Amino acid sequence: DLGDIMDGFFGWGFGGGWRRWPVQGDDLVLQLTINFEDSFHGTSKTISYSRAVMAKDITKQSCSSCDGKWVTMQQVRTPFGVMQTQAACTSCWWMWELYYRDSKRIADGGLEKTSQEIEVKIPAGIESWTKIRYPGMGNDGPMGWPSGDLYVKIMVKVADKWKRDGQNLIAELEISIYDAVLGATVDVDHPDGKISVKIPKGLQVGEYVRVSGKWFGEKGMFSKRGDLIVKPFIKIPQKLTGKEEKLWEDLRG
Repeated sequence: DLGDIMDGFFGWGFGGGWRRWPVQGDDLVLQLTINFEDSFHGTSKTISYSRAVMAKDITKQSCSSCDGKWVTMQQVRTPFGVMQTQAACTSCWWMWELYYRDSKRIADGGLEKTSQEIEVKIPAGIESWTKIRYPGMGNDGPMGWPSGDLYVKIMVKVADKWKRDGQNLIAELEISIYDAVLGATVDVDHPDGKISVKIPKGLQVGEYVRVSGKWFGEKGMFSKRGDLIVKPFIKIPQKLTGKEEKLWEDLRG
C-alpha cells in the first residue's frame, strides 16, 4: 500500500510512523552583552545555560500500547460502515519507546534538564546581532537523535565616547575657537588609550580629521583597518571680560 511505499523510500509513512526519520534536538539562542571596548579588542566570557540532555543510567522498552508504531488504530461505526483511523499513541506520544530510571518513568524521550557552562570566544571587531554557532551544544534529540546547535547572539553596548560606522570609529571632540583658528594637538580617547590628533589651522565647521588605521579590522602589514574619524565641535565662549570683548572687536574690525 501507499504507506509501505513511502516507508520504503523515505523511512517514514502512514503505516509505520517516523521510525527512521532523523529528528534533531532544538536549537538554543542565548544573548550576551559586551561593552564597546571588548568589541574592539575581543574577549572571552564564560556563561551558564540550561539544556536538555539524554538522561544517564536509564532503561528503555517498546511501548506496548502501540507496539512500537507510535500510533494506535481506532474504529468508528458510521452510517457508511466501520471506518478505521489512526491517532497518536497517548502512552508514548510518538516516541514508541518508554524510558525508566529506578522504576520511574522519564518523559520527553529520556531527556532531562541540566546546567552547563561554555566559554564564548568573541573575536575582535565583532558587531551587534552577530551570532556565534556551537554545533551540537543545543538540546539533545529525543531517543538519542542528533543534538541541536547553540547560538550566542552578541550585543554591543552603546558607548558614550564613540560611535561605529562600518569599520570606522567616530569620536566627537570639543575644541576651542582658538584651536580651530590656530590649530592644535589634542588627546582623543581610543580603546587602545589616548592618542594625539593634530587639528589643522583654519578648521571649518562640519569638517573632520581622519586618522588612518585606528579602528576595526585586521592588524598587519597587508591588512586593512578602518579609520578614526574625529568630529570636532567648536565651543563658543558665552561670557567675555571687557578686555576679551575688545580684542574680539579689534579682530572683527
